[in-house]
Amino acid sequence: MNKQTPISRIDEKARNYLLIMYALNGAYFFTIFITPIVAVILAYVKQSEWEDSVYRDHVAYIIRTFWVSLLVFVISIPLILLFGLGLVTLTLIGVWFAYRSAFGAWRIWQYQGVNPKLWLELP
Repeated sequence: MNKQTPISRIDEKARNYLLIMYALNGAYFFTIFITPIVAVILAYVKQSEWEDSVYRDHVAYIIRTFWVSLLVFVISIPLILLFGLGLVTLTLIGVWFAYRSAFGAWRIWQYQGVNPKLWLELP
């Protein structure tokens, strides 16, 4: 879905569900990465239900954001111990995760789609 394409079929329940998932992602710093696990589980639950709707890109966006962040987090831990470089990568992935969570929430709030394949989508 093009980022300029508005959501044509509005399902307020689905939209609110996505906003909750984005809010859970946004609370990651305060919950030591527990709420994003809940958000990604909810995304997987809704993935097949929304497969043929405009909300599937948002679900894929949440899932991809989670797994990329987790991978970088796991890679960063040994880098902290070995080189101290892990602190930089952890900071960058934290900022990236927060940006994608806020951006996705803003887009669904505006009734617009996202492109889950882009690493950094700008408004």
